[in-house]
Amino acid sequence: MKQEMKSMSLISRPFSNTDSHDFDLLHWIYDLQAANVARSKTSFALVFVAIHAFNELLEQYGEDSANQACQQISEYLNNQIRNTDKIFQLSQKNKWAILMLHSGQEEAKYFLKRIFQSIPYIDFEQGMGMQMGLSASIVEIANSTTSYAEALSAGEEALQLANVKGDKEIYIVEMFNKPELEKIKVSIIEDDEVMKSILLTMLQRIAIDYFELSIQTFNDGNQFLQSSWSQSGHTHIVIMNDILPKKNGIAVLHELRRMPNSKKYIVFMFSKLKTEEDMIYAFEAGVDEYIIKPYNVKLVAARLKRMLARLR
Repeated sequence: MKQEMKSMSLISRPFSNTDSHDFDLLHWIYDLQAANVARSKTSFALVFVAIHAFNELLEQYGEDSANQACQQISEYLNNQIRNTDKIFQLSQKNKWAILMLHSGQEEAKYFLKRIFQSIPYIDFEQGMGMQMGLSASIVEIANSTTSYAEALSAGEEALQLANVKGDKEIYIVEMFNKPELEKIKVSIIEDDEVMKSILLTMLQRIAIDYFELSIQTFNDGNQFLQSSWSQSGHTHIVIMNDILPKKNGIAVLHELRRMPNSKKYIVFMFSKLKTEEDMIYAFEAGVDEYIIKPYNVKLVAARLKRMLARLR
């Protein structure tokens, strides 16, 4: 029977088996979250929990007591999760999967350590009782390529290993917690061939985890704006001089900020102008980074790395 508890976060079924509807719902929510990972750049976690030494409990106290223990642990777990979490019983009646949204393995570990501190003592009808033990595994999903079947299989296998090791053991699955490689366009708009070459070399050598830079160079603002390359639906870093032939940097900036997807463009502008009024004007026009010439290329690289770290 389906129970209404804590914003319907618990999907509860008879303990003898698991309704396929539960797995369909878990599968659907998982796919929805996985598809959102690349856009939101936010991980989520599957936490698997089992009653430790459940077979011994079943043999010693019988099926009715085992079912009572499962029911009480299920209610305990449901009372411990957040309103945004979802809990599902797995195919074995002493095991559950908890879907923790917007959470990685650190949040999941904190949650498990908290629930391990106050696992309930179960009083059976025969006047006997038993202190329950729990073991768990964590699968953090940080990319959209990990399938539901892969995550479920890895989590259940890890749960088995944790259960063998003992009470309050946590086994962490590391294989799915690396973000996907994100490709980012970078445009260099510079008419000085020497400076253009220096910037290009810097960008080609820069090492940034989980990002791949795709770089194009342009001699002036018109050449850039008239190219199909300038159109972007994703993050596009534009590194340019303020003084350019045909169309200068500020004019290019105005064009970019008029575009519907203007927030996708991150603009670095180089300038010899260094008064506060010049800098204020550039920032109000929409510059993200204002770098006074002459500049240190290492400084440009450091600012670029900081910018990309914020994107991740």
